[in-house]
Amino acid sequence: MKLYPINKFVVIEPVEEKSSSTVLLPEGYVSKSDIKAYKVVSVTKDSNIPEGSKVIVLTNMVNKFTHEGVTHYTVPESAIIGYFAGI
Repeated sequence: MKLYPINKFVVIEPVEEKSSSTVLLPEGYVSKSDIKAYKVVSVTKDSNIPEGSKVIVLTNMVNKFTHEGVTHYTVPESAIIGYFAGI
């Protein structure tokens, strides 16, 4: 079921970042980064952010919830720092 955002929210999904480093981290380590990359799934009609683009988001503003077994992520458009078009 597709989630259609309203009120300047954007539906996003996490993007796995490829890392070329070989740093060993302790088991159970969780990154505490303040920003993260996501892919835009759906936007409101008046949004300037293209669907399918990669966005950089303030992680503390991401809303995660599950409905009917599907996990969704939303973020207010104002929490998006910028986007990369054509990816």
